[in-house]
Amino acid sequence: MTNARSIALISGRAGLSLLAAAAAVALGAAALLVPGPRITPEVAAVTVTPDRADQSIACPGGVFGLTPGQNPQLTVAAMPRLVTAGTGAAIATLEGSDALPDELPAETPVVAADPPAVVTLPVTAPDDLVAAVDSARVRSADVFGFAAAECAPASRTAWLVGGDTTVGRTSWVSLANPGPVDATVDLALFGADGPIAAPGSTGIIVPSGYQRVVALDGLAVDQASPVVGVTARAGSVTATLQMSVVRGLEPGGLTIVSAAETATTRLVLPAVPVIDPETVQQRAASAGPDLLPTLRMLAPLDGGADVTVRIVRAGSGDTEPDASPLPPIIASLDGGTVLDLPLPELPAGDWAFLVDATAPVVAGVRVSVVDGDPDSLPGPVGGFAPSIDQQWIAASPIIPAGVTALGVVGDLAGTTARLHLAAPSEAATVDLDGRLIDVPAGGSVVLPVAGSTPLRIAVDGGDVSASVSYRGDAAIATARILAPRAAQPPLVILPQ
Repeated sequence: MTNARSIALISGRAGLSLLAAAAAVALGAAALLVPGPRITPEVAAVTVTPDRADQSIACPGGVFGLTPGQNPQLTVAAMPRLVTAGTGAAIATLEGSDALPDELPAETPVVAADPPAVVTLPVTAPDDLVAAVDSARVRSADVFGFAAAECAPASRTAWLVGGDTTVGRTSWVSLANPGPVDATVDLALFGADGPIAAPGSTGIIVPSGYQRVVALDGLAVDQASPVVGVTARAGSVTATLQMSVVRGLEPGGLTIVSAAETATTRLVLPAVPVIDPETVQQRAASAGPDLLPTLRMLAPLDGGADVTVRIVRAGSGDTEPDASPLPPIIASLDGGTVLDLPLPELPAGDWAFLVDATAPVVAGVRVSVVDGDPDSLPGPVGGFAPSIDQQWIAASPIIPAGVTALGVVGDLAGTTARLHLAAPSEAATVDLDGRLIDVPAGGSVVLPVAGSTPLRIAVDGGDVSASVSYRGDAAIATARILAPRAAQPPLVILPQ
């Protein structure tokens, strides 16, 4: 018989055992709920710098003309001379062009012509910048003048400020596609009366490796002040505009209009040469007012823009600029309406136009040159050689402080060349191949440069815009120095 004391001891031990088991279960559960220490390796962030890609720029190519006869066709009237800069750059051509049709009338003068050049700087090249310029001097029955323009990378948007489609003026929009995929392009047209609706201006297919040429005269008829906006819905293109002029029977005026990539609130036109304005004004009395210097502006957005234009005379690299600039031009632009402002009293000199606006705008300036003593023509008809040339000047891109840009002077073909530098806000110092040039705040500097030479400029201080002008007897043109495309920023890979 078990006594009560034994039962109590057994019961107590059993209770303690149950309590201990319950405590062990509870501790186990708590251990599962409370995370233990984690041991992870220390992994530092990794910075990856993308390799520099191949850089390609497309050139304007041949000067456009028309075949003679009852059914004139687009053709190449003259081929340009190409000058490149950038060690290791390779030159090729596009595969085809609308200006080089497979068949031409039998009486067409044969010109040895190729599609526009494409200059490529491969990643393996020792240089990291590339530049190129096309230039041509043309003397034919329908086209006369000197033209020059820089080669430029393809982009999705562009603005062409210049041209004319009135009687005697022929304007062509060139769309070059150096890329690997076909481009689909829309053209937006604007004039003095506002936007221009033009069937056939949208959905333009530009095949890869091809130059499509569109007659602006067929889209915007009898327009004295056209502006063309270019948008690539697919792919990208390099856009330019060519214009030639025939007054009566005399050709006189050839220009290639470079494209501004976007509209913006600050524009700089560093190279506006005004040469012998008295002779130009005298010739304008008989040849037409479109010889006079003219500022063309457009605010594409509906709200328009208020614009202030400072016109400053350039000093030389060794002298101070003009201390008394011209009064600024203040204008109010209606959205979508082009404004032409003639500047007949602009004195002789090298000028820079500094444009500031309350909303994005685009702008260009037309200048002319007249040979006051043209050559006499031989033969029974007699008369004088053509003596007029014109240029539509586009805004030059801003080259930021701390950036080095590469330009090049084209083949002069009987002209002289000058480098123009303008600092729209802060003073800047430009290192031109070891020569230091001070550009005052809100001022401009001009200096002579040799033909067919590279121009490597490093900017310090404020931002700068740069262009090269060409001038001679009945010859005037400008070409811009482009800022290098921004490199892909480094990628920082963070550990998880």
